[in-house]
Amino acid sequence: MKSFEGQLFIVVPVEGREGDAEWVVGFLRSLGGRVEVMDAEEHDRIVGLVVGVPYLIGLKYLEISAEIGLDRFGGTSHRFLTTYGKAVLNDSPEFIAEVLERSREEIEEFIRALGKMPNFEGLLNKISENEIKDAYHRLYRVLEP
Repeated sequence: MKSFEGQLFIVVPVEGREGDAEWVVGFLRSLGGRVEVMDAEEHDRIVGLVVGVPYLIGLKYLEISAEIGLDRFGGTSHRFLTTYGKAVLNDSPEFIAEVLERSREEIEEFIRALGKMPNFEGLLNKISENEIKDAYHRLYRVLEP
């Protein structure tokens, strides 16, 4: 990372040391960082959703793919998910197990949500056409050999 400019930092104040957190927030912002302040409970929930759930998806898809031998069929979505699953395996087994265990509630919440079809209309109203096109192009750049 060349700079803190635009990078997101999450600050979790420690009870009795809130002044230290304020100093850290000011320092990071002075370097151009974007700062979110939250309590430990909210932090853990967010991490469970943005790290734990994707780890589960990538690893489980990779496992199923290997069992069935899906590489012979390929496809963009398949390549993306197996690439991600393999990248997760770069972390130590102990770290992966800890992430999944600490994310158990969020993973269970996600699994319950899988029982309902996605609200495509709602997503299309929340995400701009430019964001969708940009994501499509970035996806293919990620998968370039």
